[in-house]
Amino acid sequence: MGPIVVYALILWACVAGLCRPFWGLAGYLFLLFLQPDWNWRWDGLYGLQYQKYVVGCILIGTSIQGFRGNRLSGWAGASILSLLGFICLIWLSSLQSLVPLASEVYFDVLWKTTVVAFLAYRLVDTPEKTVLLMWFIVLGSGYNAFRINEDYFTTGVARWINNSWGYKGDSNVYSLFTFPALTCSMVLVFTAKKMYLRGFASVIAILHVHQLMLLESRGALLGAALSSVLLITFVRKSLYTNIGIAVALIVVLVLAGPPVEKEFRSIFAKEGERDSSAESRFILWTAATKIAFDYPLLGVGPNATQFMIPKYAVEFSDLGAKHPHNFFLDIASGCGIPAFLCFVAFLMIPFGHILYFRKLYFDVSESCTTIILAPLITIPGFCVAGLFSGGGMIESIYLIIAIWTGGFLSMETQQSELKNVIETAEFQINAIQLPPE
Repeated sequence: MGPIVVYALILWACVAGLCRPFWGLAGYLFLLFLQPDWNWRWDGLYGLQYQKYVVGCILIGTSIQGFRGNRLSGWAGASILSLLGFICLIWLSSLQSLVPLASEVYFDVLWKTTVVAFLAYRLVDTPEKTVLLMWFIVLGSGYNAFRINEDYFTTGVARWINNSWGYKGDSNVYSLFTFPALTCSMVLVFTAKKMYLRGFASVIAILHVHQLMLLESRGALLGAALSSVLLITFVRKSLYTNIGIAVALIVVLVLAGPPVEKEFRSIFAKEGERDSSAESRFILWTAATKIAFDYPLLGVGPNATQFMIPKYAVEFSDLGAKHPHNFFLDIASGCGIPAFLCFVAFLMIPFGHILYFRKLYFDVSESCTTIILAPLITIPGFCVAGLFSGGGMIESIYLIIAIWTGGFLSMETQQSELKNVIETAEFQINAIQLPPE
């Protein structure tokens, strides 16, 4: 049944991409987070290249409709243009890479991701579409969270700590990849209008939280803790939210066993008390920082830092490669400091704008509240989690930022148009001359 359902979903996404590009995008995001080529790899889907067909259909459908959607203007345009500048700098960096083959793979993933992110920004022209795409992401990732939990409760062992889940890397990288899905599910628990949707989002959020504990990614755990604190800070307080927060805290305490508590406490261990993995992070970060300053303009090449670290850190000199385990230093050392600044601009321009104007639109509608809360808790949490793991090839953060940027811009446009209509109506009413008595 797995391959039948997957091929049916791919066919639907392709047809939808041609006729209704937004729904094709929704199908693409669901499949991306579902990872069908991993979940049904034993059923003939290993290496399934569905992305190029779905994205190709979306491009054709969008071009037929005249590339309608959000414009590249103002703060949102500056953010998307920063992403485009980022990918251009990656291309230049890959041309002079010290390890061309590794850089070729890196660039191949990111230029395709940039195309989809740009399409997402253009196509998400209403707040409701943004929330709908968040649900597709949560559902796709939620299935995998269910499978990881199911495997643990069936075998009694968290096998995926030492073995990769999917094709996104080790447990740290996969935790970072699914981080936006985790925070989106957390937000939907408090902002979904219907109670059954809130309950469904709660189940998925619990699965994601326990998945994070099973994978034992210290950085992702710390990032999730920060996102939780921000959610409690920003969400409008009511009887429902207070009960929800209390229940969530109880659930986390119940799920977090001694190994998770020990792993989380090790983040704050003093020098000399850290385990070898935690201690090595500081050595890797120091080496990656030196590489970034030695090759400031274009770096050593995308994805090539891991091959240079053994030359900068004697502790790893006997290894052929060692990843810096830092999302931002991986970009700065591999692609150059200008590329790093472009990525930070892409990330922080929407965050700063939404943070500044959040009170103006917070309670306008369910969709508006969701669009405001989601980036405000996700971006800081992702930044903290990214300090401990991951690399620039993690597609989820590029796509979700583009979706939120388009959604918030469309919300501002709607509210501006509504304000103009109200002002025009008031002017016309005031201009009416009452007849003399």
